[in-house]
Amino acid sequence: MIYTTTHIQRLKQLLLLTMAVILVSMGWYIYQYQQDGAGAKGTRPAPQPIQNDSDVFVANVSLTEMSNDRILWTLEAKEARIYAQRKETILSGVTVDFYDQDGQKSTHLISDQGVKDDSTGNIIARGNVEATSFKEGVVLRTEELMYDAAKNMIVSTTHVEIEQGGLITSGDGLESDLSLSHAKILKNVKTSFKTE
Repeated sequence: MIYTTTHIQRLKQLLLLTMAVILVSMGWYIYQYQQDGAGAKGTRPAPQPIQNDSDVFVANVSLTEMSNDRILWTLEAKEARIYAQRKETILSGVTVDFYDQDGQKSTHLISDQGVKDDSTGNIIARGNVEATSFKEGVVLRTEELMYDAAKNMIVSTTHVEIEQGGLITSGDGLESDLSLSHAKILKNVKTSFKTE
């Protein structure tokens, strides 16, 4: 009988000790949360719990690529999943602005998804891709478009449609400078006029 009573008292003590540790841990977590400003409203991207097999998941991403104090492009995305081993970042809800030699925005691009190769700087835009040239007044539509960082140009192997004024040119494959002023459709080129 004495053994059972002693055993129950020890269990009660361990249970109370465990509850005290949990309460202290929760208090410390809440204090740190408030100190870090995570509860405050702001636009700072917040790391989210890792989803799928990505190393890092971040919401509301903003990236800028520069060379010799000149902005090459800026990118915003609703989500980014970073895969460190593959050296790749998967983006969703993508908006990219490319800049010319004078630092002016030359092309605005939107797409459903993007893949950034972190080792080369290449970006592949996929799904409802639309690129608009500010200088040339050209709108390019396709399902996949790649920014080749080494060549500083955009290319596609899929069907593309280029609209300028009332003229629509379509075909398969594309090579172009970033401003779309020297866009070249590679195969099956067709031209038509836009009807209102």
